[in-house]
Amino acid sequence: MIDDPFKPPASNVEVGQWQRGSAVKALALGLAVDLGGTFIAGFAAAFVMAIFFGVTGGIDDAEAALGSLSYDSGPGLVLVGIGCFFSVLGGYVCSRSARHSEYRLGGIMTAVSVALGILLDPQPAVTTAVLSVVTVASVMTGIHIGARANRRDDALANA
Repeated sequence: MIDDPFKPPASNVEVGQWQRGSAVKALALGLAVDLGGTFIAGFAAAFVMAIFFGVTGGIDDAEAALGSLSYDSGPGLVLVGIGCFFSVLGGYVCSRSARHSEYRLGGIMTAVSVALGILLDPQPAVTTAVLSVVTVASVMTGIHIGARANRRDDALANA
């Protein structure tokens, strides 16, 4: 049989169905990104700040600045921003990994993240409350972005 040279080639391109992921795996990945990324990036930022303070103000000034680092100072706000970024990223990773029950898993991830934050970095009550609210908002923002991406992928697969 002679093929028609003007006929486009046939292909078997199907959009696959997305499968649900493990909730435990999604939580573990999200928390690893959130807490691990915050810790590593925070350590790197503190190292860079220590070098900066050491070069500009001497060793004693660097020790004093980093030893009394508060969250309402410039360097403290940089560290909070780094933490927020990794909390959003961790929520996104959790949501995309699970592909189901995103907001329920986000609530669990938020509770664990806030609890570990309180245990690992005790602060005065007002600071703890503010950082907890910021953590909840950051993680749930990442969860929401991931859930929207999951719905978009599902719509494309069912189209």
